[in-house]
Amino acid sequence: MSKIIEFVPRLDLSGVENLKNFIRVARDELTLWSELPGFKWENDFWVTTHKNFNLTNLTKKFTGRHSKPEDKYLMSPVFREFAKAWLRYSQTIRPTKTIMRTLNALKTMDAALGPDITLNKIVRFNERDYFKALTFIDDNTQRQTICSAMLVILRTMSDFSIITSDAYYWKNPYTGIHSYDAERGTQAPPEIKEKKIPDQNALLAVADVFSRYETGGLHDADIMITSLTGIFISVPMRINEVLRLRIDALKTDEDKTGAPQQYLAYWVPKTREFARKAIPASMGYVSREAIKR
Repeated sequence: MSKIIEFVPRLDLSGVENLKNFIRVARDELTLWSELPGFKWENDFWVTTHKNFNLTNLTKKFTGRHSKPEDKYLMSPVFREFAKAWLRYSQTIRPTKTIMRTLNALKTMDAALGPDITLNKIVRFNERDYFKALTFIDDNTQRQTICSAMLVILRTMSDFSIITSDAYYWKNPYTGIHSYDAERGTQAPPEIKEKKIPDQNALLAVADVFSRYETGGLHDADIMITSLTGIFISVPMRINEVLRLRIDALKTDEDKTGAPQQYLAYWVPKTREFARKAIPASMGYVSREAIKR
């Protein structure tokens, strides 16, 4: 079990000195993840309870355990120490499964401060830096939650007498009518939603390939792609949820009128429960064939 030590800032110290103490406490006194094989503070690849990740910057999109990123793809060295301290401290005080959201917020702050970040730059993080950070996530589908995570970091750093600006006055601009859902998501205007509809010619091409299965001339990749497309068109689901489809995922029951109704039963990792989604009658054959293949 990790040792919980709350950081207590000293008002007689400067922001830089409090930041140094914060990093020291997280590095030398907290024990979270230290029992996990492969975890070392000095590593740029961190092994944690829920997710393993590289401490890369926004320019590096995909990383893996066996691909050590170049220095140019890592957060600035000084900011990296602060990021490690915040990740370990915040997850010690309040463990969550949203550590990647926090990591993305830290990457955004790193990008806003620019290259060659010093301790002085971190403690002088101001409103101008905050608005610059927002430009990096403006098109991100998770911008609302990333911004919220960033404000938690900044306001806590203000409480710790590390960041001199009063971050409590800074607002999340991606809420309400300006949220992603309202502007480009489920509640977006019809003309915005129409732009997200797949190209009809592409769907017809997939359907044409799907229909050639009986000829025996399709490659395995063709079968997989067309079958998955058939499932996604039949039932609204996330792409990664097909990884957990069971052999008996396709089931039949009766609807409220007593008529036969096909539906797909599948595991949803996000909610940690099974979902039942009805399949339109017009897609019944496609669904059966896609699951069988």
